[in-house]
Amino acid sequence: MMTPTNLIVPSWLRYGAVAAISALVSGAGAWQVQEWRLGARISVQAADIAKEREDHAVAARTADADQRLIEFSRMEVNAHVTYQTQQRLDAAAAALRDREFAIVGLRNALATAESRSRATSSDPAPPTGADDPATLRTVVRECAAEYSTMVENAVLAGAAVRGLQEYTEAMR
Repeated sequence: MMTPTNLIVPSWLRYGAVAAISALVSGAGAWQVQEWRLGARISVQAADIAKEREDHAVAARTADADQRLIEFSRMEVNAHVTYQTQQRLDAAAAALRDREFAIVGLRNALATAESRSRATSSDPAPPTGADDPATLRTVVRECAAEYSTMVENAVLAGAAVRGLQEYTEAMR
């Protein structure tokens, strides 16, 4: 009778079977280890990508906030310059009104002086040349008109220059 122990299996077959099984186990183990390594590497890369995305999102939020702050600062500067320009224009308008009042005052003073000179004049001959009230009135009118033009130009030029200076200083 043949028992399994009596069964004669050539040794090369036994060693071959053991070697094949060992190779299969070793191959499966190596495959598993390689899979673990690749899984770990993929996890690290995924974490790095997530970290980069988060960093980019933070940088974008910071850049947006900085841009909003810059725009707000520009808006404040523009509002300030606009306010200052309006103040200067109002001051220029007040100066022009004051100038007009001064001109009216000069004309009234001239008219008063003319009427006084007529009333007190005992000389039957009318005044001529530089003493003539009409001549004086014409000279004063021309001087007042020229003065008005000069004041208006100076006030407007000054307002424009100050506005430009403030705007360039504010934008620095």
